[in-house]
Amino acid sequence: MIELEKDLVRAFSNLGLVVRWAHFFGTLDFTTLGGAGFASQKILFKDYLKEFGGPIGSQKEVLDLSSYDGLSLSILKGDGNAYCLNLYNTIGEVVDPETGKRESVIEFKYSFTPDPSFNSEVAQLGGDSDNLARSQVYIPFKDFLPYYRGRLVDAEIMLARDPSFSSKSLILDSSNIKALSMMCQSGFGKQSGSFSLFLESIFAYKN
Repeated sequence: MIELEKDLVRAFSNLGLVVRWAHFFGTLDFTTLGGAGFASQKILFKDYLKEFGGPIGSQKEVLDLSSYDGLSLSILKGDGNAYCLNLYNTIGEVVDPETGKRESVIEFKYSFTPDPSFNSEVAQLGGDSDNLARSQVYIPFKDFLPYYRGRLVDAEIMLARDPSFSSKSLILDSSNIKALSMMCQSGFGKQSGSFSLFLESIFAYKN
């Protein structure tokens, strides 16, 4: 689940909305899917741009970040669990209209584990987070690795399954980002139970 603390007073006019922080939290039950459990929240940029507009995409359905070197996460508080930031060049077709479930596609994943002691003295974040320290994580686009259904993609195996497979599809195209998701995975039973991550921002950066 994602909880947003919105700040309309400080909102930039070209975006229409500024999120002061986002709280990604829930309970991870790896037994539900036979050890392969995960919790995630995904943003399809075509839906985001329709709702909020702005110059970042105009009428397009993708983000072109090819003029940047990577993404930066500003973390307010973590819990020691491992998290993943995923980027998508493709979006699977809807296979269940009732739930909105889509077919699996290759996702480009970066895993990180926030320091649990960071801002640990803060029991619960309120609307004012200005005085808190930030933990900044810089992720070059080249460090996003291709995964399929939770496992790192092996190009040789993919080629054996599909002769038309191209290894180019295993390299993130930063000019064609269609979706982003935050995920907490069980790692096939390595972690479970409650999780909680407070994020202030995700920005594209340039060296």
